[in-house]
Amino acid sequence: MGRYKNGIQGSFSGKIGTVIGARCRGIDYMRGLSNPSTKPPTQLQVNQRLRFALAMGWLTPLSEFIELGYQQSHEDGTTTMNRAVSFHLKNGVITGNAPNYGIDFKQTIFSRGDLQSSWLLEAQSMTGCMLDLKWADRSASAYCNDNDAANFIAYSPSRERFVTYTDVAIRADKEVRLLFPENFADGEVHCWMHYVDISGKKVSTTLYLGEMVVFF
Repeated sequence: MGRYKNGIQGSFSGKIGTVIGARCRGIDYMRGLSNPSTKPPTQLQVNQRLRFALAMGWLTPLSEFIELGYQQSHEDGTTTMNRAVSFHLKNGVITGNAPNYGIDFKQTIFSRGDLQSSWLLEAQSMTGCMLDLKWADRSASAYCNDNDAANFIAYSPSRERFVTYTDVAIRADKEVRLLFPENFADGEVHCWMHYVDISGKKVSTTLYLGEMVVFF
């Protein structure tokens, strides 16, 4: 694929003959049509596609979180979702052997950034499908502000469903109570948290809070 600027007819989008023009992130690209391969994929390629499909399918419901959490380091030209999927593929988050791949929830990272994470002091399930969380922090700094917004993610493997909580607390609160859907009751739930600064441009790296049992 080649980049171009002010070509003979200017930029274009779509197919002209054997050439395809496109525009991505303000840059014009041009490439030739690819020839479809008749060669069957190797088992290694099949396995990689399965791992990619699992990572992409699992992260897609959290696209808004991923857009925020992987917004830094745009220099490589990839999308935030591509960077998130790449991280999960390269860092042992996808586990198991083909075709039975799974997710190591403890290794999952929904955000990567310079803000300081907290220490989890307590996670206690309460009746009524609630979870009480308490945390502690270092002293305030440029990377640890009292007004950093605390966001939370919960995932129920049995329901294959995420629940997200944005701006439900700030760092200085030191605690929060999360209410889960009633159909999460009597099941295990994995939880994570991260911070976003007041500008919305800085985040902390995701903190895995652990696996809890929710009861009604």
